[in-house]
Amino acid sequence: MSIAEQIELIKNARVLVAKACAGGDIPQIDAILRSADMELHWALWNLGEPVALRPARQRQGVDAIDHQERTGRLHQRVEHPGV
Repeated sequence: MSIAEQIELIKNARVLVAKACAGGDIPQIDAILRSADMELHWALWNLGEPVALRPARQRQGVDAIDHQERTGRLHQRVEHPGV
């Protein structure tokens, strides 16, 4: 599987987790789903995908993400030579 395919699957997983979290009314399950989303967020970051500094902002909806992209407020991983 290519990195691009992994990134696409992880993004899809985040969408599913967000849907599951939005429909829940059990606080413990909501906390677990938020934790899962954060892990997926960091997986994207480690794969070099530009992501917001705060995963919770991405959970607020596409409008928040679009605003971050328009304003350039996305965190992009910086490669450090020799590390």
